[in-house]
Amino acid sequence: MHSLLDTIRSQATFDKALQIFSHFTIILPPTLLLINAPYGRFTSKNVILGFGFNKTWSKFGWFSMEIVSPIMFATMLYVCRVPLTSGQWCMSALWFIHYTNRTFIYTYRVPSMAPIGFLTWIVAIGFNLVNAYINGYWVATHDDFRFDLATLVGGCVWCTGFISNIYHDSILFDLRKKSDGYSIPNGGLFKYVSCPNYFSECVEWIGFALVCRSAPSLWFALGTMSNLIPRAYKSHQWYKNRFKNYPSDRKAVIPFLL
Repeated sequence: MHSLLDTIRSQATFDKALQIFSHFTIILPPTLLLINAPYGRFTSKNVILGFGFNKTWSKFGWFSMEIVSPIMFATMLYVCRVPLTSGQWCMSALWFIHYTNRTFIYTYRVPSMAPIGFLTWIVAIGFNLVNAYINGYWVATHDDFRFDLATLVGGCVWCTGFISNIYHDSILFDLRKKSDGYSIPNGGLFKYVSCPNYFSECVEWIGFALVCRSAPSLWFALGTMSNLIPRAYKSHQWYKNRFKNYPSDRKAVIPFLL
């Protein structure tokens, strides 16, 4: 047991995990532009890729792959066994607030979920475990946090992304309550982009990176964009192909740009 804890607390383990996560982030965009991650509107009908959590169990699949993030982050705060400063609590609070919403509140509020492929579920758990490990390790081992202008800006950016994410999720939830199928969302940033919820989550983690100013938080922000921007582009194309009256001036994810 002690050897396992020593390994988890090891700087060498952290460095290796950060290296693996950064490499994964780099290869993610071209991969997701070539293939559709098999969940949501892109759920695969392939026997292998489509195998997983059906609509009855998809909420459980989502919950179980998200809950590992706060658990691993909290584990790192515990195993490093250091009294946390107010700055470390501040950084941790942003993490736990996000994942409280994403794991519990989002799962409860969403009216229904499309099936989640087992392969997608496994990859998501791996991503969340490594990501929470490197960010939790860094926060637990750095007590030199400074409250300055960058912290204030980062906190405001994080809050903006967080609130915007919940707001645009709510618009999508209302649409699902009114229709069993897909329809064109409107309101908020949907006026400008097809996936403002993805844009908002990218903004949220950019804010987190500005607050922490660490390699793990930077790679997490890049990892979020590497995952969600290609996904948003594919979703944008899907909307345009499905709805002939889809607004032609909407971008995919970044207002006025992309």
